[in-house]
Amino acid sequence: MRDQSMTPSRLSQPHAAAAHRHLDVLGVLLSGICVLHCLALPIFATLAVPWLTYNGLWHTWVHIGLATLVIPLGGVALWRGYLHHRNKIVLRLGLLGFALILLVLFIELIVNSDRGDSGHNHWQWSSTWMTLLSIGAGSLLIVAHVLNLRLCRKCHHHLSASTWT
Repeated sequence: MRDQSMTPSRLSQPHAAAAHRHLDVLGVLLSGICVLHCLALPIFATLAVPWLTYNGLWHTWVHIGLATLVIPLGGVALWRGYLHHRNKIVLRLGLLGFALILLVLFIELIVNSDRGDSGHNHWQWSSTWMTLLSIGAGSLLIVAHVLNLRLCRKCHHHLSASTWT
């Protein structure tokens, strides 16, 4: 009978687990940056440069840039973790977070396209609600990544213990 602990797939698991942990940690950091951005930027923009609160187009590009990083990297990390632990709550939390990010981007693009030459927004959508949705999205993603890390660590612990018995 062949020793399962020496198969190539068993040898590469610590490296794959380390790479997966790095993706989840990166996901937590990027989601945290999103939350900090949502909390700090309105205060900074109001105090430092009032023009920035008037012209939201640059803000949209920041959100597009963050979403371009957060969604693919977070999606890969959460999916790879799910393949190990099979806990669907991680995917559900992640998908809800991604959906909120996309919803905020969609609303923001519509709001900015509806600005006239005066910069006045004809929509009655409050920036407070968009900020709250963004903070909610980032918080959901942080919870999803932390839960993913814990479940993968638990899986890895059980896997490594079973190879020695």
